[in-house]
Amino acid sequence: RASEEMKLQLESALAAMEEMQSQWDGAVDSNAVEVRRLKAAASQAAEVRGEATAALDRKRTAIESEAQALSSLSATRRGLAEEEAALRKRYVALRQRRLAKLKQGGAGRPFPAAPVDLEEVAEVAGANAE
Repeated sequence: RASEEMKLQLESALAAMEEMQSQWDGAVDSNAVEVRRLKAAASQAAEVRGEATAALDRKRTAIESEAQALSSLSATRRGLAEEEAALRKRYVALRQRRLAKLKQGGAGRPFPAAPVDLEEVAEVAGANAE
């Protein structure tokens, strides 16, 4: 009788262990599915992050290119402004020399009756040059 009780207890313990093993296997399978899902999500996130990084790199390159172009344009503009200032100085000097010659009677030529707006003439000449 005692051996039968022990046999029943062993069978009950084995059944409980099999039940626990079944639950454990289910949990492991469930966790394996969750791990695969997480790996896929991580892979997808890495791909999206890689695409975003590539897009940002392209934008950075485009911005750097635009900055270089703007710098070049700025240097050209400064050069043109300096050139314009030099031309204006030259124009003023030539105008003063011409006026001085006219006041002196400059080779028998009479002083013009109507004053000439030299800035207007310079603007017209500049417009024609463009």
